[in-house]
Amino acid sequence: DGNVGYIELRGFSASQEAGGAVAAAMNLLANTDALMFDLRRNGGGSPVTIGFISSYLFNGRVHLNDFYVRETGRRQSFHTSETVDGQRYGESKPVYILTSNRTFSAAEEFTYNLKNLKRATLVGETTGGGAHPVNLHRVKGYPVGVSLPFGRAINPISGTNWEGTGVEPDVKVPASEALGEAHARALAAIAEKATDPEHKAGLDFARGVLEDRRKPATLPPAEIQAFAGTYGPRTVSVENGELWYQRGNGRKLRLLPVGQDRFLVGDLDDFRLRFERDGSGKVVRLVGLYPDGREEGHERGGT
Repeated sequence: DGNVGYIELRGFSASQEAGGAVAAAMNLLANTDALMFDLRRNGGGSPVTIGFISSYLFNGRVHLNDFYVRETGRRQSFHTSETVDGQRYGESKPVYILTSNRTFSAAEEFTYNLKNLKRATLVGETTGGGAHPVNLHRVKGYPVGVSLPFGRAINPISGTNWEGTGVEPDVKVPASEALGEAHARALAAIAEKATDPEHKAGLDFARGVLEDRRKPATLPPAEIQAFAGTYGPRTVSVENGELWYQRGNGRKLRLLPVGQDRFLVGDLDDFRLRFERDGSGKVVRLVGLYPDGREEGHERGGT
């Protein structure tokens, strides 16, 4: 909602087809107003693919990271490409990266690179802390193997890496809450730049629905019956201790309380309800709320 792009990456593939997949995904989301990369279940992969993706987020060639290899004494540098297949995402639109303590290795490099380049906001948990590439060495004569690092990552800005420490998020929340938190921040960032009043109202509405879904309220059983009734073409009923909404012969949708006399309606993200009371506290009116700011009210028992 709000024209926010979302990409979940479970790994940074070393396959030759990775470049085409990256181009397809980034071009599909090129015209979104903000972008989220979900790396909460990403255990690593190829630094080459990191470069493919990062190239879409900058307008030109950018130094991302170096790898020093102990055996050769050589240092390999990784940069973004000067050209991309299709349309660049550019540098002006906000980018968010979702992390967990399972985010590891190459996923951490992608995160660490963009954090140091100030190109993304990190939301979630501190990552696992694996920056040194390793090789497996089997112990001769024994069913044992030892993974030993053969080099280390060196960030051109910090001069160090995330080995043993992980990458600290900019916004610390449990991994399970990272998507909602990042989405809410993306909507707020887009709304801040919005100039069209209707567009801004729609973004604020989407953000309100998102915040409400993240923090639902509860109603005492005695309060539930107070909302049941007919409001013009809309009917609110109680079934199995829950409130349900129906307009005409449309499908029934469960009402989710989210505040004082306010409700979300089923899985709808473009419609909410507010109830109004008289001086005695009796519910007398239902008001439908829409993303463009419209309000449609009906008196209880009215037509």
